[in-house]
Amino acid sequence: MVKKLYPLLGFFLLLGLMNCSATKVYVATYEAPRKNLESFKTFSIARINAEDPQIEREILKQVRSRLEAKGLHYVNSNADFLIAVQFYTGTYEEYIPPTTLRMRDFSPDKTGQRERDRQNLGERRTQADIMRAEVRKKTKTFEGYTHTGYYQNIQVYFVQLPDKKTMEIVWQGAADTMTDENNLLTIAPFLIDELMSEFPHKSGKPTARKISMR
Repeated sequence: MVKKLYPLLGFFLLLGLMNCSATKVYVATYEAPRKNLESFKTFSIARINAEDPQIEREILKQVRSRLEAKGLHYVNSNADFLIAVQFYTGTYEEYIPPTTLRMRDFSPDKTGQRERDRQNLGERRTQADIMRAEVRKKTKTFEGYTHTGYYQNIQVYFVQLPDKKTMEIVWQGAADTMTDENNLLTIAPFLIDELMSEFPHKSGKPTARKISMR
């Protein structure tokens, strides 16, 4: 009965590791001095990306929903500030060197020879003795390989236009991460959540933080 539990224990251990996996995200924000960000009540949108307007539109939509959840209101004109976004995706390669592990191998004595040898000597084994005897060590070497991942970056700007020639950044934030997912829109909601948690003021979280993207 105990032996049959080993595969199940391995399965639940793997499941636990999968559920606990997290992605490291880097978040940095800036607040303009002498600006009362809490007094801002309305906002509008400024589109500045001509290369990929679809992604820009989706990111702006997500920023808008977070701001509205904070109680701010979208207006078409005469807003307290404008939202603008920039974004970037690029590949990176990382060489993973060979790794050698010594693993415990639960391999019972199916022939029963070891048990008979002990019985002939007049020795009796407890269940713990049997389990220890069945544990062996084996070495497993994993070859080195090159891992290709993707760098994802989103920048959000809150700006004011005092006049037609001047643009003043009152708040800005940048979030980036490196993942195996080559789709910025899949990662964007998580990065934007982290950015908007820093508005109107810093949350006190570390710049580098681990989050679950599940």
